[in-house]
Amino acid sequence: MKSVAVFLAVFCSLAATAQSQRVQIIFSRPYAVLHFLEAATGSSRAPVAYTEFIQQQAAGDSRFIGLLHRYRQLNAQLYYAAEGFPPGRPWYRSSFDLLVKAAVASSSNAECIRRASGILPREDLNSLLLLLNEADGYYETFVWKREGPGLQQRLAALRKKGAALDRLFHQFNRFYASGWLPGLPLLIALYPVPGTREASSATPHVDVLSVGIRTGKNETAGPLSIALHELAHTLYAEQPRLLQQAMENWFLQHPSPYRSFAYAFLDEGLATALGNGYSYRQLSGKMDTAAWYDNPYINGFGKALYPLAADYLENGRTLDSSFADSAIRLFAARFPKARYDYAILLNRVSIYADAENAEERRGLIHTLGAAFQLTGHQLSTPVLDASSLDALRTGSGTQLVVVDRKEEATWKALQEAFPAWSAYLSPLDGRQGIVSFYDDQGRALIFLKGKPEATIKALRNLGFMDPERAAAPLKD
Repeated sequence: MKSVAVFLAVFCSLAATAQSQRVQIIFSRPYAVLHFLEAATGSSRAPVAYTEFIQQQAAGDSRFIGLLHRYRQLNAQLYYAAEGFPPGRPWYRSSFDLLVKAAVASSSNAECIRRASGILPREDLNSLLLLLNEADGYYETFVWKREGPGLQQRLAALRKKGAALDRLFHQFNRFYASGWLPGLPLLIALYPVPGTREASSATPHVDVLSVGIRTGKNETAGPLSIALHELAHTLYAEQPRLLQQAMENWFLQHPSPYRSFAYAFLDEGLATALGNGYSYRQLSGKMDTAAWYDNPYINGFGKALYPLAADYLENGRTLDSSFADSAIRLFAARFPKARYDYAILLNRVSIYADAENAEERRGLIHTLGAAFQLTGHQLSTPVLDASSLDALRTGSGTQLVVVDRKEEATWKALQEAFPAWSAYLSPLDGRQGIVSFYDDQGRALIFLKGKPEATIKALRNLGFMDPERAAAPLKD
């Protein structure tokens, strides 16, 4: 670990010279229109209340429906990955993240497309320009005329928190020892969310935090703490490879049986502790007494981590092996039944299925994601492919096998390939249902036999693995 210590010393020296860093809060019309299209088409990146508002405004407008149909046909979500990161923390980016950066930096739709050159094929960029120009008129009518004045007022109020945001940024950056370069600004791009029903929301896009704010509310700590929650995710993802590998070892080589669960929830737990806990208190002068996150594990872990994380932040300390040890102990004390909870086991999961095309694979992930919070997943197809069987044999973490094609033949082949598992699987010979157990490597194995819609629903209804009874047939 000497190399990690050397890196941290260099990082701290670099961070000390970066005090001119500024957090900038802005509004970008091109990005607001792009996000408007995302919300109108029901993207998960947009608040549900915003989507519903747009749908109500546009009810019966066939031209607008056609516009949305053309936007859905445009594939702006191309992915690429970098090598050298630990298995538990793969690094990837989406072309949509880069498109957001281009939009936020632009003052017109045409400038956005010029900045986006090379991100998407030219044909797609040309189509996107036409879509943005057409959507701009709808945005003006549906949203801006109603919400624009309120957004300008909120923008001015939020900018008064600039010094506090800078201070929190530096504390977070030092805590994570992130690779954020001195002088690189962090942009918080606001867009208005009509009404007051839904809380503020935010998504990270490299060095841009997209934040939806309710113009009918006057609070500042709420939306900014949510933005800083997303900043924490960004800094965690941008930690250098060497530190990421060390952190993975600190957790996964720990003797506690809760090590993998604490590690799986570390990113969200820290973001909740730092954003919804520490940042909210610094910005408002009081603790947020409501739930910090709508997932009980993330909410509970975040609150358990808060005192420890606050101590590190206030003393200028960086994540280390001592923090990892404490985090694992805190998780185990807070959630002693976590090892058997499907909601925990499926948070990060390797999936094996016979989905034949991209649409079927997206459908499976959507169904699973609607029932459980998927922080990370890998999908291998088909189930009986040699590479899938090898990954199933050697992969770490939870392994989920979906058998919904040629069920009996596949079920028999799995028992032949893994004789040690036959005693668990054989009770479902000729039947549909769920099998779950821990293997001799300490991995959770979950098998779903039958249509995913039915078996995933049954899995959610069960809630917990039964360590005394692996098989759970579907009810006729």
